[in-house]
Amino acid sequence: MHKIVNLSFIGDATQKQDASLRMGLRVRALLFISIFLALAIGITVAAMSWNARTIVIEQVERDVEVLSRVLSQSISISQQLPDQVEEVLGQGMQATATALSHFVAAAEQAGRSPDQIKASLKRVIASSMIAEIWITDSKGRAYLNAPLEGIDFTFNPDPRVQAQASAFWPLLDGQTSVINQPMMRREIDNKHFKYVGVPGVDKPRIVQVGTPGQSLQALRDEVGVQKLVRVLVASGALKAIHVVQKDMAELASEVAGSDNRASLDNKQKEVLRDVIATGKSRTEIKAKHIEVFQNIRDEFDTSIGAFVVQLPRQGLDDLLTEQALAALAIGIVIFLIGGMVSLSFADRIAKPIGTMTQVAGQVGQGDFGRLEQLERTSERTDEIGELARVFKTMANEVRHRERVLDDLVSQRTRELADKNLALSDAQALITEELDLARRLQLAILPEHFPAIERCSGYARMLPATQMGGDFYDFVALPDGRVAMVMADVSGKGVTAAFFMAVARTSINSLVRQSASVSQCLALANDELCRQNPLDLFVTVFLAIFDPVTGRMDYANGGHNPPLIRHADGRTGWLEPTGDMALGVMSDMPFSSASVQLEPGDLFLAYTDGVTEAFNALLEAYGEQRLLDLLCLAKDPAPATVVEQLFSEVASFADGAPQSDDITVAALFWEGQASS
Repeated sequence: MHKIVNLSFIGDATQKQDASLRMGLRVRALLFISIFLALAIGITVAAMSWNARTIVIEQVERDVEVLSRVLSQSISISQQLPDQVEEVLGQGMQATATALSHFVAAAEQAGRSPDQIKASLKRVIASSMIAEIWITDSKGRAYLNAPLEGIDFTFNPDPRVQAQASAFWPLLDGQTSVINQPMMRREIDNKHFKYVGVPGVDKPRIVQVGTPGQSLQALRDEVGVQKLVRVLVASGALKAIHVVQKDMAELASEVAGSDNRASLDNKQKEVLRDVIATGKSRTEIKAKHIEVFQNIRDEFDTSIGAFVVQLPRQGLDDLLTEQALAALAIGIVIFLIGGMVSLSFADRIAKPIGTMTQVAGQVGQGDFGRLEQLERTSERTDEIGELARVFKTMANEVRHRERVLDDLVSQRTRELADKNLALSDAQALITEELDLARRLQLAILPEHFPAIERCSGYARMLPATQMGGDFYDFVALPDGRVAMVMADVSGKGVTAAFFMAVARTSINSLVRQSASVSQCLALANDELCRQNPLDLFVTVFLAIFDPVTGRMDYANGGHNPPLIRHADGRTGWLEPTGDMALGVMSDMPFSSASVQLEPGDLFLAYTDGVTEAFNALLEAYGEQRLLDLLCLAKDPAPATVVEQLFSEVASFADGAPQSDDITVAALFWEGQASS
């Protein structure tokens, strides 16, 4: 055993040799370097891939910036050019309407009929770009129109009734000299139409001319954003594009391979709103495409909208694959070179350490004859050579100490055996004396209840240790009454047992001399306070029972209240008197109370070792279980009830250690003797 103790570091190395060096230091060093190189290669591939991704994103953002400028110009052109054309068209229509206003006034003054005037109006329509002419009276009724026949139409000033025609009502009251209405869809046929109106020259009237908007709308479509996005998507440069105005109204949308116009989802709309608000672009790489959100600004650097484009990921994926393959090729070369270098390095380290391991195993077994195998290794000038020299010195020192320790361990073993033998004898003597003290302690407690007619009692104490601090007492008084004492000293063991003997002797003596139970406890308290160097205390319940009348006078010094079980099965706690334990403070008054027992009543006193008995789950036996047991007891005989209670507490604890002394005493009164 002494070799194992003194050479533990050598024994541990020998025991771990098969487990930790099974692969060999050479293999483990090579494995470590290989793992390190693999991690380095992985980091390199990831860095190059990330760099390629960053470059592609930057290039995409530059391309999208160019696209943004193109879209800005296209939107400006698509909005300005049709508006300018419409403005010129409106001026021509205004001139035509003014000429028609003079013509109608002159024709009516010349006495021409409405049919003749309509015929002239139709010739105007046939020879110009005008498609419709409406001329009203002063009340807004279009009594002259061309080329439509059989239509009776009256202009209404309420926009809710005529959203488009109501705009021309101010011409009747002279509020304006011309109304050039932008091209819009008519309510009657949903066709694009442009109307221009002027007032009459001879009287209040509306002279309105209209022309279809197909050509103007075709111009908007030809130079508009929709045509541009369609061309961009068709070229294959984009997978999809959506263009919105500043108010999120959609200007154009195109998706490759789809005949239907795709709409933006809620997330895209939210990002576009953020781009319009902040002016910052955003790029997101999806599983199948790259999505770029970009702000659109006009020539005055004012935000006029935004767009989102989807670019194919093929280029990014190809570049990332190319970078990963290049990094992998470089990594393989580095891995092979590093493997050869690490193998050579591992050989230089592993071989001498293997030799030292073998020698250490032999030294651990007590064989010091193989230390010469470390001569060559100890000649090295590096750390391994230093380790070999230290090991040789240490092994020689261990060999010397082993011889000394062999003799010392033998000597100490003999001394330990002698001391163990003496300790065993001393322990046996202490156990014998404690057992004797326990028997003496139990002997001072009364074995039997005093012989009193029609009254019986029984008590039992079970110490938690060899000696306990609980005690009970039955004292037959000269006047025929019997005193019953139940007490619990603080603490356990020998100290509590001695204090218990002092307390019992004091109370046993004073109860015979005192006039009342309260006076007895007061006198006992003063005596215990004078004889209490260890500041112990004792809780005491003292009762004096008269077997003739059934009256019981009692005082309670901080003890658990006893129980009374009546003959009819009713059970309850005795009212407490509220006084403190004995031995705490001298010159303390104690109060008393009385209770009248009825024939067949059972009186039960106990210590807290009953209610505070714990099981393996740390559950206490508790007062309710005690109350239930007393209620359900079929035989009210004191011995039967006490033994049943001890049995149930033991069953409840189920082998758990007893935490405190358990003491129970019972008194049963049969009633007065018949005369």
